[in-house]
Amino acid sequence: MSLWSRLYRGETKFDFIRDRRRFFVVSGVLIVISGFSLVFRGFDGSVDFTGGTIIEAKNRSGASDSEVNAVLEEFGLGSIRIQFTDTDGEESIRLQTEAVTPEKQDALVMAVAATVGVAFDETNVSAVGPTFGA
Repeated sequence: MSLWSRLYRGETKFDFIRDRRRFFVVSGVLIVISGFSLVFRGFDGSVDFTGGTIIEAKNRSGASDSEVNAVLEEFGLGSIRIQFTDTDGEESIRLQTEAVTPEKQDALVMAVAATVGVAFDETNVSAVGPTFGA
């Protein structure tokens, strides 16, 4: 019989009160490590907090990372995250950019759609303004 099944049935006794100091020390160490991580690494907010645009589409043409980067360089955007995912057995692409104007967003979506081999209306676009994120 395993320890878990004995604990579940109440056949094993564990003195939590006796070992409370050890548990407090372990918890305190984990809290301090988490605090240092937050101070030194910072908080990496997603688009919901920083504002930006997310473009998702199926990668039907099998475009590579370098092909997508070549198209995106024309727009002069600062930071762009490109992720290739596999959903429903078909490769998809997910781009995360800084906040852009609606005209630039439409041009960006058209360029990405042409690169990955889908129609404009087959892309999923989500935009969050920096004011809302703040």
